[in-house]
Amino acid sequence: GLPKPLALTSLALLALGVLAFVAGLVKDPQSTWLAFQSNFIFTTMLACAGLTLAAIYTIVDAKWCGPYRRFAEGLAAWIPFAFLMGIIGVFGGPYLFEWYDAPMHGKEDWLNPTRVYSTDLFLLGAMSLLAIGFLKASARPTLHDLAENGEGLPGRLAQKWTAGWQGDEVERALAKQRTERLAPVICLVFGVGFSLFNFDQVMSMEQAWYSNLFGAYVCWGGILSAVAASTLLGVL
Repeated sequence: GLPKPLALTSLALLALGVLAFVAGLVKDPQSTWLAFQSNFIFTTMLACAGLTLAAIYTIVDAKWCGPYRRFAEGLAAWIPFAFLMGIIGVFGGPYLFEWYDAPMHGKEDWLNPTRVYSTDLFLLGAMSLLAIGFLKASARPTLHDLAENGEGLPGRLAQKWTAGWQGDEVERALAKQRTERLAPVICLVFGVGFSLFNFDQVMSMEQAWYSNLFGAYVCWGGILSAVAASTLLGVL
């Protein structure tokens, strides 16, 4: 677990953020939702790209990355929370998107709340499930000692994640097999699915402008952010 002072500081900052968000909605909802959207896009792409980076390490069977793989997987642990942010963001649609109430002629079938949010929440939900499955498979071989000797919530989670333990060698082989199956799916969902996500959540904020490259551009920005974050974590 986190050291107690750091955990308490994090909880205090979380509470401050929630209070600031609520106060912002009362005082200036449009600016507040724009700030929320900026954070939502950046953290979501960083987390999904972290998972994709770990998947790339798996596909190419990288041996050199060592703990940097864990840094990427740590970023990916945010994805289920990004899904929750996506649900909250539905309520900000009228403040973020011109098309929410007045779509351009010819774009009504694509730029409408039902299509946009059903597609994007599906993508976030699918990536959340892939992240949980991948992270569980990847971490399982390292958790046996924690399951036997750990205390509190970490110990209980480790016991749950290592149920039916089959021995170190077998578990490592199974982890490799499971992550190798999930890795290509993760890369495809990120590269193709989240290009559509970026069209919806970023490019459509200016509904008259469009670029076929925009979705991939933002996805690649996420990959570079994940590499930079992993490097920074390694240095620290």
